[in-house]
Amino acid sequence: MRNSCRFLFSAVMFFLMSMRIVYAQEPYRILLTNDDGYDAPGIMTLYQELSSMPNTEVLIVAPNQNYSGAGHWVMLRDPFFVVDIKQKDKIIGHHVNVPPASCVAIGVRSLMNPKPDLVISGVNRGANAGLVTLSSGTVAGAREGAMNGIPSMAVSLDRPRSRQPLNYARAAQYTRKIVEAVRKDRLPFGVFLNVNIPAQDREIKGIRTTRQSNRDLEFEYIEQTSPFGRKFYWQTRKRVLESAEEGTDEWAMVNGYVSITPFQINQTTDVEVKGLSELVN
Repeated sequence: MRNSCRFLFSAVMFFLMSMRIVYAQEPYRILLTNDDGYDAPGIMTLYQELSSMPNTEVLIVAPNQNYSGAGHWVMLRDPFFVVDIKQKDKIIGHHVNVPPASCVAIGVRSLMNPKPDLVISGVNRGANAGLVTLSSGTVAGAREGAMNGIPSMAVSLDRPRSRQPLNYARAAQYTRKIVEAVRKDRLPFGVFLNVNIPAQDREIKGIRTTRQSNRDLEFEYIEQTSPFGRKFYWQTRKRVLESAEEGTDEWAMVNGYVSITPFQINQTTDVEVKGLSELVN
């Protein structure tokens, strides 16, 4: 009887150890999206960087065109046309005729099985800091991932002060560092990260956890008249980021820090609205 128990115990322990080995060998699966379009240099550079990580699978599910500023626009009634993205005869992802949030939704629920371990939206062309995050298609991609219970992050690269092309390689390398941290310690449910990386003409001093800036967006609308006498307006925006409050995402970028701002999908705030107190019974 004692020998039988020993044998059974040994068999159970061997099975558990085998399962641990199999589990440890399972790849870490990342879904990539963006709002600049599937062929934008930011997402392609990030794909190459993350694909080189050990035991990692990366799949692109991104819009077939630019959806910058689309916010959390989701496709409700039109069909989703999914087209393969190939690189040297290898399928590395799919482009879809829908905004970023819908790309993530179909990616998580239909195109990746099992579901991804992480959703990344980016690297975006230009910063997504402050109140503009509410209309950002890039941030919406990460928010949609978090809404589906997947740890997620949005990554954006600030534009340089000159008009030189953006260099995404450094942004991809810093994104990889953050991915490794999230891979080690999973984000709490409902929390996603908004990452902003300084432009290439600024030295990066380090990484800061920041809060969202609430400064006015400072949009202006310039009135003009068409040759046919119709009025139209151009939207412009002139901001001095150097005047941003210390500790915010905007301040961090212009002072040479990678900004990581934790967001959450639960928008409820614990604030008493006195004018409504009489309505509560």
